[in-house]
Formats: sequence, structure tokens, C-alpha cells
Amino acid sequence: MGKKEEIIHYTVRVKEELSKLFSIRTSSDGSIVLILNHAKNYKDLDYSNSIFDGKKLKEQHYSIHPSSHLPESVIKHTLQFEDEKLNALFKKQYTFDRHYTFVLKNKMGIAPLFCRLCPDLSAKSSLEDGYQLNDEEKKGKIIELAHYNPETTTLFYFLFVSHVDYPFLNSKKNVHHFVIKDRRISFLWSEINSKSSQDGKLAHLSTMNGQPMRIQHGYDSNQVMQLFDDFKNGAVQA
Repeated sequence: MGKKEEIIHYTVRVKEELSKLFSIRTSSDGSIVLILNHAKNYKDLDYSNSIFDGKKLKEQHYSIHPSSHLPESVIKHTLQFEDEKLNALFKKQYTFDRHYTFVLKNKMGIAPLFCRLCPDLSAKSSLEDGYQLNDEEKKGKIIELAHYNPETTTLFYFLFVSHVDYPFLNSKKNVHHFVIKDRRISFLWSEINSKSSQDGKLAHLSTMNGQPMRIQHGYDSNQVMQLFDDFKNGAVQA
């Protein structure tokens, strides 16, 4: 018997039209995949001369898979190019694709998934990039998270994951929680008072040697709010 899957599309309303931010696919085995509406072409903000710059992207997603034999859970970032030859090279050169965290097993703390400063999501700008729902997606489950005007503001959001038993305290932030079994994905967002540009920015934390252990053990609610503000300010200033 195959895995029963459910897909939910998370959107924002822009000029009376819905634009898709990401989709969450869940299956009966407890796995969660967050599918991003990625940019058409890759751009490395840290290495301007990267050989991957400008190359067409095929897929980008984050996955959280249940594990019964490990003390930690693994959050994996997957990015694929249309040119298959680039995928193996990218995987070898960029090793920051995994985040090991104990928050789901020990029910303590909140782990960051990724954050994004959105480009202009209006229908005219985003139709080619696939932010508009297609006919098949419109028949599925859709959750509208916010309403904003890209002519005057820019949308910034951050996704976190935690165990449902761990308290997530909202401190005057816009937040939406999505729960599957014992896991809770929290979507925090804010509007920045500046016109949206044609380019977006994406960032995530990964577990590497020398990084603080709090990344593995997670953050409390106050640290999450500070992390949200830090990344939002950093994205605006970059």
C-alpha cells in the first residue's frame, strides 16, 4: 500500500489574487516536505563568482523525516538544478544542507527551518516564477496567511519546527501553526515598509562543526523572536 499524502498550499493575497509562498506535503509515515516556490535561477549571495550563479533551478525543498533509531532528527535542504551535472558538484561543494536537532525527540526548544525576504509576488511579476496557483492546486487545500501590497511593502517570513508539547509563546508577531502528529511548524511573518524588489533572499541555519549547540538543542520563544528580528534586519540591510 502506498503512502497517503496530503498537500496544503500556503498563500498570501496580493491585489485580490492569491500568490503561493510554499506547499507542505505530508504522508502517513509522518514525513513532512516543505516545497518552495524557488527562483528561476540560482544566485549565491556569499560568493559572487560562484559557478552556479545564474544556472536554472529545477526544485528546492526542506524535508523533516521521522527517525526511530537516532536521538536527533534531521532537517534536510535539497536544491536541484535543471542541469544534472551540476547537482553532484553542488552537493560536494556545499555541505550546509543538514540541520541536526534534538527538539522533536526531547520536546525542548524550537528549531529554525528557513527564512525568506520575498520578491514582488504580484500576479504580473510572479506568474512566470510559478507563485500563482495553477488549476490543479486551486482544487486542493489552500490556507491564506496574509494580505499585503508589494508596491508599498515587502514580505518577510520565517519557519520553525518544534514538538507540539513545547510552548510557543507569541510576542506580538504574526504567527500561524501547522500541526502534524507530534510536530508543529510555525510560520512567522512581517511586512517591511519598503517596495518589494524583483529579487528575493533565502537563508537557513545548518549544523556544522564549531556552531553553537543551541542550534541542535533549539531556541526558546524569546530567542526565536530575537532570531526573527535579527534575520529580518540583516535581510533588509544586505
